[in-house]
Amino acid sequence: EIRRSSAHALGEIGPASAAFFPNLAGLLSDPDNTVRWAAARAMGRIKAGSGRPGTGSAEDVSLAAAHLLSEDPDIRSCAAFVLGELGPAASSQIDQIAKLLNSQKQTLRRTAAEALAKIGRAAPDRIPKIAEYLKSKQIHTRWAAAYTMAEIGPAGRAHIPEIARLLKDPDFNVRKTAAYALGKMAPASTGLSPGYVRDLAALMADPAAEVRIYAVNAIADLG
Repeated sequence: EIRRSSAHALGEIGPASAAFFPNLAGLLSDPDNTVRWAAARAMGRIKAGSGRPGTGSAEDVSLAAAHLLSEDPDIRSCAAFVLGELGPAASSQIDQIAKLLNSQKQTLRRTAAEALAKIGRAAPDRIPKIAEYLKSKQIHTRWAAAYTMAEIGPAGRAHIPEIARLLKDPDFNVRKTAAYALGKMAPASTGLSPGYVRDLAALMADPAAEVRIYAVNAIADLG
């Protein structure tokens, strides 16, 4: 309780408690899951501020990245979360975070995808590196990469062709997430080329009901 409360308090203080960042990093491997996440969120608030791009240093990145090697998936998830909050400085860890995209644990895959999206939004020049994982042979990785691009949004428009190819993926989760991504990346103000719209419309006859729903929603997002 004391460790969790202390971590929370440091997060509430924000950037002024930056000197305690290494101490909080040590708590990412605490035996108590609630302490780990209190520390992770505090680290994010200290370095990311209120919605601003991360201000992490190379040392900060190293402190968080060390926990990506843990055998505990929740510790790895906390580390990925923190790295996402550190902004451009964490771009050196894209490959390490991406390894988590193929985890059997969905919450870890999602946290890793969200971390990559935050890095991509803060450092657009790293988006092509992230987009490479759309071509993975691993189903979980393709799904998570598509979700990452959806979270990046219009800044990733250059990779719409790679995402559109996933509309025909053998896995229905990948197909529906690709549809979701296209809807998020090409809002009504910019739209999609007619060919991609036709591919989306074709999914309205997909055998998987979830895919049909996502296709309809994506087309609606396009206006």
